[in-house]
Amino acid sequence: MMEKFSEQNGSEFCISPRRYSHMKKFIQFISFVFIAVVFSVVAVSAQSSQKFKAEIPFDFAVGKNTYSAGTYNVRVVKSSTVAVLTLSDQTGKELERISVSPTGTVPEAQSLFTFIRSGDKRFLSKITCAEASYDVPVSHSKMREAVAGPAPAVKAAVPISSM
Repeated sequence: MMEKFSEQNGSEFCISPRRYSHMKKFIQFISFVFIAVVFSVVAVSAQSSQKFKAEIPFDFAVGKNTYSAGTYNVRVVKSSTVAVLTLSDQTGKELERISVSPTGTVPEAQSLFTFIRSGDKRFLSKITCAEASYDVPVSHSKMREAVAGPAPAVKAAVPISSM
């Protein structure tokens, strides 16, 4: 059985069911490829990545873990709503991965890691660079453990370099 179609001028033409099926599959395939390309381009363009290297002269904490003084690499991958911080050592071994919050504040000319000092412990609390600024969540239970009494928290900053 042939499918009948009408053109705008009123004349009719026929397409065999087999040809109609092939055309339908071809259109579905092209549509799927187009949608896949659009979503992959949107996903790639929506992320930005920043890499930093810092020589930290004191022991410090990120999240719930403590690290000794040394050189560390930090990578921040930012999408439209969230950013993820990855801390690694000089050999590239990943040590920590946590979510950080873009602050929306005006970025600084100098890139810095900001630490909160509580007792003899320091906690990474903020990353500031030319492109953006990020708040790093601080474990308040670890901070309370570091202080025997109600000592005020003091901030310190360490310069970092882009990689």
